[in-house]
Amino acid sequence: MEPTGTIVFTTIGRVDYGFDIFSAKLPTNFPDNWDYGEHCLTDGISINFNGQFSDEDETITYVSERSGSSRIYLNRPHISKHELIQTPTESLFHDRPVINNGLVYYVSAHEPPEKPFRSWSALYSTRIDDGKTVRLTPYGSVDYSPAISKSGKFIAVASYGSQRWRGEFHDLQTDIVVFPDSDPTKRVVISQHGGWPTWSGDSTIYFHRQADDGWWSIFRVELPENFEDFGSSAAPFRVTPPDIHCFTPAAMHNKNSIAIATRRKDKNYRHIEIFDVDSRKFYPVTEVLNPNFHHYNPFISPESTFLGYHRFPRRVSMWGDNNSTS
Repeated sequence: MEPTGTIVFTTIGRVDYGFDIFSAKLPTNFPDNWDYGEHCLTDGISINFNGQFSDEDETITYVSERSGSSRIYLNRPHISKHELIQTPTESLFHDRPVINNGLVYYVSAHEPPEKPFRSWSALYSTRIDDGKTVRLTPYGSVDYSPAISKSGKFIAVASYGSQRWRGEFHDLQTDIVVFPDSDPTKRVVISQHGGWPTWSGDSTIYFHRQADDGWWSIFRVELPENFEDFGSSAAPFRVTPPDIHCFTPAAMHNKNSIAIATRRKDKNYRHIEIFDVDSRKFYPVTEVLNPNFHHYNPFISPESTFLGYHRFPRRVSMWGDNNSTS
C-alpha cells in the first residue's frame, strides 16, 4: 500500500545541542561529598549518547548521529578510532546497545510493521564476529530499552506488546517484559506499567514509572528462580521516596545500590545520584562535578567500578563542532 495524503508533525527539544559520554570512577563505599572526577569517553563530534560499558576498561557501546542517523559505535580506551558496529544499514533508528557474550543487543527500526501507524521498534541481536542478525521481538510487538541480566541468560524490555501507541509522550504506558535469551517466545509480563528496566544479578529488576502521587519513582521486583512462575504475589514495590523525581535506574550487581537521574524541587538541573536501597540514602555525584549541567541516563560497568552518563559538554551545532571540552 502506497501512503498518500499530508503528514502533520511537531517536534520538541533544541535546534542546537550536543551530547558526549562521560565516566566517573566509583569508590568502594559511598562517602558524602566524594570527588568522583570525570573524563570524556567520546570525541565531541555530533551527538553521542545512551552508552553501556562492556568491561572494566571503560570500553563502551553507544549511539552516535555522526553519519546523519543514529548508528551504534564501539569505543575502546586509548584508541582514537570509533568503530562502527555493523547492524542493518536500512534502519534510521538504533538505540540502547548492549554487548554480551559476543553479541550486541539493540533496538532498531528496519522492518516495517504489517499495518500503518504501528511502531517499527523491535529488539535485535547481531553477532560481532560475523554480523548475523536475529530478531528477538515477536512480529506484531513493540519493544524498547533492553537490559541483559548479569549471566546474560535473561532479557528485560519495556514493551507495548501488540498494543497501539495511545498518544502519550511523557509517561509511556509500556509493560516490563522478561524472557530467556535462549527462547524469546517465553515472554512474561512482570509489571503492567513501567519503563527503563535494569538488572541486579539475574533475579532483581528495577524500573521507573510515575507513581499514583505524581512523583516519578523507582520500583523493584524480585523474580522467582523460574520466572515463568511469576505471579501477582510478587508485585513491584516502590523503592525511592516521594518529593524527588527519580528516573532511568542503573543497578549494581555487587551491592544493593542503583544509579539514578534525579530532579529535585529545589534544583534547576537533572543530576546523577547513587541511591542506597537499604539505607534509603542518596549520594550526589554529578552535582559535585558540574552543578550547572543536565545529566542523563546513567550506566554502570559490570563490576561497578565506573559510572557513565551523557551530558551537554557545551552548546554546539549538532553536526560539526568537534572542539570538545570536559
